[in-house]
Amino acid sequence: MNSILLVILSGLLLGYPLFVFFGLQYFEVRYIGMATLALVVLRLLVFRKVLSWSRVKPLLPLALSSIVLCIFIVIFNAPLLVKLNPVLISLVMLVTFGLSLLRPPSMVERFARLSDSDLPDQAIPYTRNVTMVWCIVFVVNGSIAAYTALFSSIEVWTLYNGLISYLLMGLVFLVEYLVRIKKQRSFEKLPNE
Repeated sequence: MNSILLVILSGLLLGYPLFVFFGLQYFEVRYIGMATLALVVLRLLVFRKVLSWSRVKPLLPLALSSIVLCIFIVIFNAPLLVKLNPVLISLVMLVTFGLSLLRPPSMVERFARLSDSDLPDQAIPYTRNVTMVWCIVFVVNGSIAAYTALFSSIEVWTLYNGLISYLLMGLVFLVEYLVRIKKQRSFEKLPNE
């Protein structure tokens, strides 16, 4: 039951740009902030029930920054603040992934070890490079999200942050997955040392 609730809450949060688009037409900004705050806190609590603390801990910077932004949205009731959430997410992800490059293991290596604790040593440089690629993606995505928040209509903001950015992330995931398969095959061909 908790896993189903987690999927539902995550889906609702992925729909945040559409929620903002329609919400701004009918409600005060602070109500959008309150609803988002409730969803973020509830999802964090459900994550905590479903996953171990070690798996929830990496999600804390993103959750806490979203909670703080939602509190500012409620206090200041400013439409720009609700449009800055995608920028904040990209910024927090950039900092998290970037710091992991300074303090290894890299974020992608951490993710890889969740599914394969016996990650070959040859894979470590690859995971580091993928982490760097994601840092670039977060810079580009955050920059475009900031531009749409500051200089575009709500329709353009919603289109980019609610569709185009997801498609771009999906494309990066797909390309990385295909490259990873090729890399894994090359690692398997290496002689055991």
